[in-house]
Amino acid sequence: VTTDTSSLFEPSYIYPDTGCFLVSLIAQKGTPCADTAYQTICVSWGIADFSSVDSACMGTNILFNDLSTSSNNSIINSWFWDFGDTTTSVIPSPSHNYTNGGTYTVTLIVMTDKNCTDTIQKNIYIQPMPIANAGLDTIGCTNNPTVTLSGSVANAAGGFWVGAGTFNPNPNTLNADYSPTPGELALGYAILILTTTGNGLCPAATDTIVITYVPGPSVNAGSNITVCKDTTGIPLSGSVTIATGGTWTTAGDGSFLP
Repeated sequence: VTTDTSSLFEPSYIYPDTGCFLVSLIAQKGTPCADTAYQTICVSWGIADFSSVDSACMGTNILFNDLSTSSNNSIINSWFWDFGDTTTSVIPSPSHNYTNGGTYTVTLIVMTDKNCTDTIQKNIYIQPMPIANAGLDTIGCTNNPTVTLSGSVANAAGGFWVGAGTFNPNPNTLNADYSPTPGELALGYAILILTTTGNGLCPAATDTIVITYVPGPSVNAGSNITVCKDTTGIPLSGSVTIATGGTWTTAGDGSFLP
């Protein structure tokens, strides 16, 4: 019930509350020809709202909890969710799994049984999964077994190596030099694991590299030789293994033939 009145032919009016109101129109008021018409107008509203985490790791199942409200004389009977990645839902409180990292705008549109609609939008950040790359499997030589690593990480602050040998300068250096243990050289291989650190909302990622150790080339210049000063040529007898050849050099000013 309201006592507000208007003398306009087509007035507008904003109701201050919800409920059903009886509206009367009196024509020729105060005259013998006065006539009255009545109409009931029911006023209601609906407000969209929801809760969820504001950030999560890619692949996490995220619950979007509907918190929308309506006036006492209406109910919300329609929900439309747009998760910002071309996927939608029409259930009240859906869950969603983002398959790519980034910032997404989530939109909820609700409608009541009185056709009142409302919209709300909130942003959610999805962190990409960390990536560890230990590099390609490689080969080291038993006579010079130190191998320079070339690890890399993405979507993480850093990484650390795990292995039985020694990392120089330390295991937290992605391009550290690795020196195997005698046991790894005897086995003929070493297995190293690179694990990401500073992973934020996501679990750590790992990658493995295998270093296979093979016998290295060896060289034998032969025994030391004693000759006379007037000797014009000295036959050499060098040999190499696990190599296709070798090269002689000298600190003197002589020459090699052929």
